[in-house]
Amino acid sequence: QKPSVLESHGYFVGRSVGSGSYATVKIARSERHKCNVAIKIVSKLQEPADYLEKFLPREIEVVKGLKHDNLIRYYQAIETTHRVYIIMEYAENGCLLDIIKRDGKIDDDRARKWFMELVNAIEYCHKKGVVHRDIKCENLLMDTNYNIKLSDFGFARNNMIKKNGQM
Repeated sequence: QKPSVLESHGYFVGRSVGSGSYATVKIARSERHKCNVAIKIVSKLQEPADYLEKFLPREIEVVKGLKHDNLIRYYQAIETTHRVYIIMEYAENGCLLDIIKRDGKIDDDRARKWFMELVNAIEYCHKKGVVHRDIKCENLLMDTNYNIKLSDFGFARNNMIKKNGQM
């Protein structure tokens, strides 16, 4: 049996871990990275043309140039006739909204830590000329150690630095 496109790239797909407006996200094992990854799967047949032609390419372009401890790490994008797969870091502990729903009140120390991590992520993005434009609890993911990982750059804009160095 012929391996799937993802298998031929060393990704062995498991269960779905979420879905958004334009994509489904599945967990997969990466042979190359020796860890679990998240794969955002976008159907070219079901999504609006403006998303496929404008927002998706912009998201891929933006995340390619970003590397920071508090941003979800981008690994690669794979395009086929019918789908686009975006391979990225998997955040095992879900999103901040899930944690708030589960735990209720967030204590001051955790809130302070997470806020600082978010500020660090935003500051890094702004230094790179990137504006996220969709910061919300669902886009603040948590890694194994409950560190904030800003994700979903679908509405982001890049090249926002003017000649004088200002945003």
